[in-house]
Amino acid sequence: MKSKHGFSIITCLALISSIGCGKDTDLDYLSIKESVKNTKDNLAQAEYQSYSNIVLTAFSNVACNPNVHRIHWSPNGLNLGSGPIHYEGCSPVTAMIPFQNGVLTAFSNVACNPNVHRIHWSPNGLNLGSGPIRYEGCSPVTAMIPFQGGVLT
Repeated sequence: MKSKHGFSIITCLALISSIGCGKDTDLDYLSIKESVKNTKDNLAQAEYQSYSNIVLTAFSNVACNPNVHRIHWSPNGLNLGSGPIHYEGCSPVTAMIPFQNGVLTAFSNVACNPNVHRIHWSPNGLNLGSGPIRYEGCSPVTAMIPFQGGVLT
């Protein structure tokens, strides 16, 4: 069973063991079962708390094809090029930053048009190439950095 962000029940169990319900405790089965239920009920909060461990990695020239670009998701910084695909298309990623508990991702060559450039917002690391548009124009974005609660581009 997976959440909308791809976390499985194993993640829930790992979270439980990390808060003290490991094999060395004297919690009984019902306590663990209740902990799993509470963890599942609060999975969005758990995902938010563990979001700092997630790595999004952008690739160009995927499978040696210069027209394919991807962003892979990794829950722990391992297997950066083989995790779930969170974006694939003809628009290369030019910048990506964490911002306000989400992700801003800049693309060039939007919809395969070399004169269109965009920044999309994602509150959860999903829909990286189709989330709300925060910028669209003819000037490519070459860098972004969070600064004093805003973003410098």
